[in-house]
Amino acid sequence: MRRNRVIFVTVFVFGLIAGLGIGMMIGRGGSNADLAQANTELEARLDTATENYMILMREYNKLFSSKTAFLAGSPVQVSSASENQPAVIVTQEPTTTSEPQVIATSTPTPLPVGDTGKPVADFEAESINGTGPLEGPPPQPFQFTDKSTGVITSWLWDFGDGTTSNEQHPLHTYEKCPGDAELCTVSLTVCGPDGCDTMTKVDYLWVSESCTGC
Repeated sequence: MRRNRVIFVTVFVFGLIAGLGIGMMIGRGGSNADLAQANTELEARLDTATENYMILMREYNKLFSSKTAFLAGSPVQVSSASENQPAVIVTQEPTTTSEPQVIATSTPTPLPVGDTGKPVADFEAESINGTGPLEGPPPQPFQFTDKSTGVITSWLWDFGDGTTSNEQHPLHTYEKCPGDAELCTVSLTVCGPDGCDTMTKVDYLWVSESCTGC
């Protein structure tokens, strides 16, 4: 009887231990199954998110596939994009010049008070180291000074000895003056947009050997 009781207890204990082990295994198996199912759902969601991301990037690349775009007034260069690589946007600052553009303007020179712009001829002459302001022996140089008024664009001097000049203030040397009196008649003609005018001074200069020592 006692032996049977020992055997019964021993079988009961082993059965209890076995039952606990099987229960733990069943419980552990249930937890692993739940974890595996949750992991499977997470991976499915991750795959869906990745696929949606790739679809979004493909649509983005199609929308911004042009080579040049303008954002906020600045040129934007968009690089070519592939299916697995998004496009890269590189902005460039607008080019500026260090110096502002200058537009040249001209202002007409105002005429003197009382000057209408119509040429009015006038001049003076003076001998250089002559025997007088308007005389001397040949060769005698004279400095001529234009004193005309108005808007003048050309000058024509006639020195009375067969020579002329187009300078405004010429220097002329006389070898002789025509005629027995050896006098030269000088004239100046000035021209401008409003016409021409001539000033003539008859027998104005005396160029003669007789002036030596005068």
